[in-house]
Amino acid sequence: MTPTALQPEQVAQFRDEGFYVERGALSPGEVQALLDELLEVYQTCKTDPRCTKGGKWLANPVQDIDGDFPDNPHKVWLLSVLEEIRRPFLELVCHPRVSAIVDDLVGPDTNVVETVVLTKLPGIKNSFRGWHQDTEYFSRWMEERRLVTVLYYLNDMEAGSGATAIIPGTHKEPLHDRTDIHPQGQDANAASSGFGQMQEQERWEDDPRRIILEVQAGDVGFIDSNIIHRAGGNDSDTSRHNIIYTYANAEMRGVDMTRISSGFNVFPATRDGRPADDTEEYRAFRDSF
Repeated sequence: MTPTALQPEQVAQFRDEGFYVERGALSPGEVQALLDELLEVYQTCKTDPRCTKGGKWLANPVQDIDGDFPDNPHKVWLLSVLEEIRRPFLELVCHPRVSAIVDDLVGPDTNVVETVVLTKLPGIKNSFRGWHQDTEYFSRWMEERRLVTVLYYLNDMEAGSGATAIIPGTHKEPLHDRTDIHPQGQDANAASSGFGQMQEQERWEDDPRRIILEVQAGDVGFIDSNIIHRAGGNDSDTSRHNIIYTYANAEMRGVDMTRISSGFNVFPATRDGRPADDTEEYRAFRDSF
């Protein structure tokens, strides 16, 4: 029998509540290396050909925010298709501890279907959307409920500094009605259409089940992709970063990427109980660097 990464009670918690946090999954050295890589990309992404795909810039800048940000001069809040931009982001797909947990939760055998980094600049009101469900992106898969969103935290985050808020247990609910209007309307400072965010934002903000995932750098959160959650604003004086990868069971085919414009790749993350870093797809990405 293949050994499991999690204890049965930890898997049971994820099935029941829709989330699990692995404290210290990334070492301080791993966190610093990823952070250094990310900040270097932010310096060069305007001219780096790896930050463009199909004629589209893979970075989304914040709109209408005052101030200069030397570590992020182009005010990027979202960067996509990370496995094509830098090798360490590709290697993170198959991180031994994280990929083993992913295999426990949605395996056996998984694919990664989305890789992004979300940066919350100081003073940003909401760096992406309000309350939403990630399954909005992958609607053909929703009923199978075999997707997990993995949040790699590169900084400490609390309620006022970008922490993720979730409503435990809501992963068992259907996909809720959504709106294409940003929750903060014309005053929003994130370049987002609001796609995928849910109606009745105040209802979810006031839900008594709501909790804040307060984390430290190196913690990794695993949330069922159907759980209702939101990204927090950042009232601190420093940027906060988290890398977000979405994984799915490898048997789930026909991912609906028609609403995704950045051309995400779908490729193996785990096979036969181990990281899939020896597959043809992985080698092609690795050899491109």
